[in-house]
Formats: sequence, structure tokens, C-alpha cells
Amino acid sequence: MAANTAQTQSEDAKLFAAAIEEALQTSEDALKSAESMEKQITDLINEDVSGGISLYDLKNHELSAYLLNLGILMAKMSLGESIEGSKTLDELIKLRVVLERIRPIEKKLKTQVDQLLRGGNEEDKDLTMHARPEMFNAEESEGEGSEDEDSKAMKKYQPPKMVPMHFDENQEEKKAKQLERARKKAMQSSLIQDLRAQYSDAPTLIRDGPSMNRMEREQQKFEELNYTRLQLNKHEKKMTKRKENIETLDSLLKFGDYMAMDTVLEDGATKKKSRGQKRRGGPAKHKGKKKKH
Repeated sequence: MAANTAQTQSEDAKLFAAAIEEALQTSEDALKSAESMEKQITDLINEDVSGGISLYDLKNHELSAYLLNLGILMAKMSLGESIEGSKTLDELIKLRVVLERIRPIEKKLKTQVDQLLRGGNEEDKDLTMHARPEMFNAEESEGEGSEDEDSKAMKKYQPPKMVPMHFDENQEEKKAKQLERARKKAMQSSLIQDLRAQYSDAPTLIRDGPSMNRMEREQQKFEELNYTRLQLNKHEKKMTKRKENIETLDSLLKFGDYMAMDTVLEDGATKKKSRGQKRRGGPAKHKGKKKKH
């Protein structure tokens, strides 16, 4: 029994030694990876990035700080410590807000960044790609060019084929289209727009009309800037009053096209009536006097 126990202990010792050796090898590999990563980070820090995009510098800095604070917060939570009122949590919230605000700006700069990256790749291609004269054959290229010219000269122009289409629109569809056009014109008329503005709750937009000339606009601008009203002479008052009367009369007499639908209906009824009269009417009969025999 003692021999079995000693054998078991020796096997456990061998397994433990193998595990220690494997862990040591893993630690050495991890140390080498960390040293190489440190060298790369040091090279990046020492590299001149003054000609780059400052937004990405800010994003990298804030993202590194965010990951660092997140690691500290996870360490506290793993140890069972409370994170309520922690400065690390407040810092994480602030960094998260900054990163979220950077995202739309980064989307706006995406096109510019793509152009810069594409320009760098094209410069590299220009350096690596160059012409190879030994790959060209002048005789074959000339022969192929002459054959293409001959084939182009032999081709004749063929006009496109026009396929006739049957127009099957009847009178009802035509009348419906006319009514639709008349309805749109009626909705755009000045009378309908005035009624709509009268009973609508939407705000009224006041803008200068096209009839206002340059002198009136300058006068209005001067009065608005200086908070004063310019005095008008007798002739200017007369012209202003006349213009107001003309504009009022135009607005009263401008009814628009709201009666276009009735016009379309009347036209259709008139056409039907005229066609019916032509269809019912026959040749005129001339009644002459009977001759006396």
C-alpha cells in the first residue's frame, strides 16, 4: 500500500512539474508579447502625428481613458466593493457622453477620411506600378487596330424600330382627366386660398409682393433700421393711394379658376347636345307649291 502511495505521489509531482513548466513557458510568451506591444506603442507615441486628424487623437485618448476606468470599475465590483457615488463611475459617464458626441462628427468626416486613404493608396500604386515596354507588340496592335477600323467602316446605321401603340382612351377617361385638372386649378385659385386662410389656424406669412419697386424697398429698410417714418409729399401720397386702390381692386376681382369644373361640365353637355342634334336632324325638306294641271 505504501508503494502505491509513493507511486501516486511521484505521478502527481510529474504532472505538477509539467504544469509549472507549461505555465512558465506561457508567462515567457506573454512577456515577449507585452515587450513587443510596448515597443509598438512607444513608436506610435514618438511618431509625429501633427499632420493627422485631431478628432481621432481625441477619440483615442478618450477611449483609452474609458477602458482604463472601466477596468477599475470591474475590479471594484469583483472585490465586492460598492460603486455607488464612485468617481470612476462619474468619469465613465462623462467619457461615454464624449464618445457618443464624437460619433456623428466622425460620420461627417468619413468622406474626407476615405479620400485621404484613397489618395495614399494611389500614390503607393504609382510607385509600384510602371510600364513594361517588353510586353507590347507594335505589329499586332497595328493589325488589330486596322481590323477594328474596317469593321466600323462596314457597319451600316440601323434606325430604331418604332412600334405603333393603340390609344384606347374613351370619352369618360378624358372627361375624368379634365375634371381632375379643373379641380387642381380650383384648389390653387386665389378665392379658395383666401377662404382657406380665413378659416385655418395656421400662422399668416407676410412678405413683400413683386409690385414693390427698389425705391420702396430702400425706404422701408431705412424706416425699419432708424425707427422713423419718412414724410411723403403730395405727389407721393397720391401715388401711394392710387397704388393701394389698384391692388385692392385687383384682389377683389381676382376670382381665379374655381369655376373651371363647371366650365368643363358645360362644355361636355354642349358637345353631347350638338352631337344629338346632328344625329336627329335629317335633310331639309323643301315644300313647293303644287302645280295646277
